[in-house]
Amino acid sequence: MASALYKKANMATWQAARLLLVMWLSAFSPFVVHAQTATPHPERLIFHFADSINALLGNTAHGHNIDECTTTLYLKHNMFTKRRGPIVRYIPNMPRLERGMRHYQTEVQMRIQFHPHGKTDCKIVACNSNAPYLQPERFGSWGRFSFQIYQPKLFIDRLLNPFSRRNSIYYKYTVRQTMPTHDAKPTTMRVDIRPRFNNDQLAKGYADINMLTGAVVHFELSFHHQLQNITVNAQIGQEGYQQLVPTTMRTTSDFKLFGNRVYEICDIYPTYNFKCPTATLHNKKRQYDLTQQCVLRIDTTHINLSAAYFDTIRPVALHDNAELIIAQIMQQQTKTDLSDPISQQKDSTIHTTDNHAIINEQARDILLSSHKFNITNNGNANLELPPIITPSMIQWSGNKGLSLRTRLRFNFNKQHNYSDNKIEISPSIGYSFKQKQIYWSTPLLWYCAPAINGKLHFEAGGGARNYNNKQAEELRHKLQGYEHYDSLQNVIDNYGFHDYRDTHLQTDFSLSPMPGIVLTSGFRYHRRTLVEWNDLAKSAGLAHYLSAIGPRIQIEWTPAQYYYRQGKRRIPLYSRYPTFIFCYERGYDLEHGDTHFERIEGDVRFRIALYAMRTLYVRAGGGFFTQRGKDCFLDYDFFRFNYMPQEWSDELCGEFQLLSSRWYNESRYYAHITTSYESPMLFLSRISLLSRAIQKERLYFNVLSVRSLGIYTELGYGISTHLFDAGLFTGISRHNTIKFGCKIAFHLFEN
Repeated sequence: MASALYKKANMATWQAARLLLVMWLSAFSPFVVHAQTATPHPERLIFHFADSINALLGNTAHGHNIDECTTTLYLKHNMFTKRRGPIVRYIPNMPRLERGMRHYQTEVQMRIQFHPHGKTDCKIVACNSNAPYLQPERFGSWGRFSFQIYQPKLFIDRLLNPFSRRNSIYYKYTVRQTMPTHDAKPTTMRVDIRPRFNNDQLAKGYADINMLTGAVVHFELSFHHQLQNITVNAQIGQEGYQQLVPTTMRTTSDFKLFGNRVYEICDIYPTYNFKCPTATLHNKKRQYDLTQQCVLRIDTTHINLSAAYFDTIRPVALHDNAELIIAQIMQQQTKTDLSDPISQQKDSTIHTTDNHAIINEQARDILLSSHKFNITNNGNANLELPPIITPSMIQWSGNKGLSLRTRLRFNFNKQHNYSDNKIEISPSIGYSFKQKQIYWSTPLLWYCAPAINGKLHFEAGGGARNYNNKQAEELRHKLQGYEHYDSLQNVIDNYGFHDYRDTHLQTDFSLSPMPGIVLTSGFRYHRRTLVEWNDLAKSAGLAHYLSAIGPRIQIEWTPAQYYYRQGKRRIPLYSRYPTFIFCYERGYDLEHGDTHFERIEGDVRFRIALYAMRTLYVRAGGGFFTQRGKDCFLDYDFFRFNYMPQEWSDELCGEFQLLSSRWYNESRYYAHITTSYESPMLFLSRISLLSRAIQKERLYFNVLSVRSLGIYTELGYGISTHLFDAGLFTGISRHNTIKFGCKIAFHLFEN
């Protein structure tokens, strides 16, 4: 009995002493937040510290704002490369590599400005490198890293942070060992972090946790991104705001593909400025103006490329023995790597001056690389030429067949007023093998009148084919009496269409009198030529040429549009509301033929960013013709079939994949809604063997209403990989007629 009372007394004494210690530490360090229990789960310790420290910082009023602070980074970057083929030309953010084994060293200084909700801006201040083809802009990707380690995302658009409470359902936390106190450091424990399933959006590694406070003092996390194995090793500060950010960081990246290898080491030394006056500049009159928070975006100072500049700011030695050891290891692996058959061959072209090797290298450069040329000495005008051969210009689908497309870009800017006046010309040309038709366009965009966001747009183009309203009326009469989709489609397939080839000119002027409102007015001119002009077409009453001209007006409204100013021009950022578009167009007859028309269209577009890098796209709209001449063409702006590849992040979103192109111009009205739900962790991406190949998964739900077809619905499931987007679709029409199909849009590492 006495022994039990003695043990209870000792336990009470120990708990009282611990409580006194906690109270003493809290009194002398306002940024130390303690755990509630003696031996909690490790993740609870981390989340409790993060919640408490964020609440404490939110209540401080000393002119500091962790969400809007700035940091200056010094990067020491070493890159070891072994190039054995041209495939690396297509890897995003990968510089052009020289043949053979190389070692490049680069120093970079940059500034990063943080915004609420984990957003950042990045500005390259200085860069010096011995890599001949390495562009300083490549290091701007570090602006995507969230240096606040308790934010939900470790990388803004890629990695779910295991130190955030919201992500705990994706991770397992296990205590590996505890480390006793020494040299006045608190006792820490090492926690292993493992994802609950394999996925590129999740990381694995370990973290050292302060057992008294729950603060992360050090971590190492590894993850996979675009064929690269990346490891981030960071040391976290111990006092004040430094407890929320890394004080030093090292990242390593290893890329291997078909005998090519790129191994990178980047040492990062940040210097933080937590006192930001921008937080006090918010006011209701300009509540959507974020110019003060986007100062790095409007900074147009040139990058300092001087090596002498880094001698004054370098915090560590430029060279160390570790870099030499890594170079020796890579050279040894090149000689002994039996798993790589390319490595077993003698590379006699690396150091040779054979003329054939030089010519082959130049030929590859012309065919596989893009080029940018400065036309003027001050760099105000430049021309961008695409590679002659690139997988991103080749696409195939069942409805569209095989199509090719390429584009040039010409830009002209005034030197001291970049955002106020500039000219962009981006001509493109493509070829559809299914139609055996060349498509071309030459759009010109002139940014003018910056106070009202003025833009003058001119475009000439041609190649599109379509049938006129006279044939559409005949087709509608033939479709009467049929209800099943197969019967309707059979009538369309057997109808002898006489297509016209369109050549058009259009000019528009748009202005924005206030944020979120864009007014556009202009003219359209169409000249259409019958593709197969012969006596039969003439006897059928078809005209050889049909022309029309008329005005077009468009009103676009995005409520609560946030923006920043670059010069006098407003640059849109984002809005939490959808965009509403209204369009009116009138056409008048020219030459021979009754081509007059009047059309009204409306469209609503909404992109909803959900948690864990999920996105919901919603688009709804409709249109109708109030006047139709017998020779007019039932073309719509927001509902059309495009044979050429479009510049969308998702090639399969916003279109009806199984619907024949003939249905797009049959009806005098249409109404549709298209939705796409995108997630990096849905079904197949959770399977270990497929997680590295599948980047995103998507679900599609599209509904259309046109006159003869009635209600048509498409359901689909798609995946996105480094090489292609693919989808399986089913189309459902009246009387439950079901049609199945698939589509593949080829590209290369564009996610």
